[in-house]
Amino acid sequence: MPSVAAYGVRLSPRLGLALGIWIPSHEAISLVSTVRSVGPVTSGGQIVQVDYSQQIAISQTIDRTYFGAALGFALREGLRVGASAFLVYERFAEFLDLFAGALTSSTQNGATASASIRGTPSQFAGRLGLGLQWDVAPAWSVAAAVKTPALALVTVGGLTTVVESVSVLPGATPSVEFAQSSSPVSRIAEPWRLAAASAVAIGDSSLRAELDWQAPQGSRHGVFNGRAGLLRTATPDLTWGVGFFTDLSREDVRSGSLAVDYYGVSGGVDWRPPPVRAARGPEATWDMRASLAVRYAYGFGDVERLEANVFGPASTPSTAPVRVHALSVNLGGIVEFR
Repeated sequence: MPSVAAYGVRLSPRLGLALGIWIPSHEAISLVSTVRSVGPVTSGGQIVQVDYSQQIAISQTIDRTYFGAALGFALREGLRVGASAFLVYERFAEFLDLFAGALTSSTQNGATASASIRGTPSQFAGRLGLGLQWDVAPAWSVAAAVKTPALALVTVGGLTTVVESVSVLPGATPSVEFAQSSSPVSRIAEPWRLAAASAVAIGDSSLRAELDWQAPQGSRHGVFNGRAGLLRTATPDLTWGVGFFTDLSREDVRSGSLAVDYYGVSGGVDWRPPPVRAARGPEATWDMRASLAVRYAYGFGDVERLEANVFGPASTPSTAPVRVHALSVNLGGIVEFR
């Protein structure tokens, strides 16, 4: 459930200022898996009977918070521009433990492999935005916006990876390996982002559409997403809307990753509660409204299996199709003083 808190004030008839805190997402993944099998494997050209066991435990948490300020200025009637600056804080916690072991019928032969990843890195980054809105006609408006990539300002912490393996199997050269490495945080991957939108008013209704493009960056590819909907003012106290959207993945399928494309629908209402209507007089200079929206998305894509091989070089992991159902609820409110 995204969370936003914002405050806006008109500095002059043509200039407005807004301050806000935005938490777009909180992602948490937890997985514990245990596998055991008994059977023959090939080692050094020989067939060996082994008792194989594997345990995987994964925990990942990603938190993002935006602190921002924006200015809006009316160049003339029907033409407005805006600029924004954001300080982005991201914290990424990852804990992974993997163990795989194989014992043969002889207590002196076997193989084990283990991997461990630990770290809670975080970083602050800066991002800028520019926007334009133009009322082409009384019933038709167009808009465009651009956001720069997030530029890392301060990075704290990193991830430490430890890998160990021991193999003493018939027909194979005994081996013992140990490796430890550290890597800095690189989880913020906010690229250039461009958006264009249009709205057409038809009586008490408004048809709206938006196209959004995110540039490729690092291991992620560029992607287009679209949104379209209908907004209708049923009464001065009630407005409702419905829409359709896409949320296509920027991820390439790789070990342990999930690449899912979402297609969804949304609907919501914005209303002035009865106690507010009763308290406001004809000349009231304040107002209060509440909103409730629900979004459902169906996603499909692929995940690459996370595999361990204690008998030699790592095999090529295989992919599997996945299906995802996502449901989110948004509750909001606004207080206005004029």
